[in-house]
Amino acid sequence: MLSGGQNDGQELDAESIEAMEQMGLYVYMQLNEGGNAVISLFGTNTNGTWEAKDANTVAITFEGDTADATLEGDELVLAVEGNSLKFKKGEIPADALAAAAGTTDDAGQAAE
Repeated sequence: MLSGGQNDGQELDAESIEAMEQMGLYVYMQLNEGGNAVISLFGTNTNGTWEAKDANTVAITFEGDTADATLEGDELVLAVEGNSLKFKKGEIPADALAAAAGTTDDAGQAAE
């Protein structure tokens, strides 16, 4: 689940994340067994892949672009083009899954 970060110069703190979630806007990433990954941005899921590089780093690929995510304490930090998203392990809320139900990514693949 999204726990923090910075997007376009705006700090994503706990208060702003809570406000987004109260509006039904969720951001989360799933790293599944077998190397499959899903990132959900505000109800739209995009399928991808992940591969461990070492004990603290994974290479994550979505839509043909690969970026490294680094484990920092209990957060996985994904930094791309000056923006960063921090994720903490947690349960995906049922309403977040419902928001993504039936949505497709840019490749037209059904949401997980």
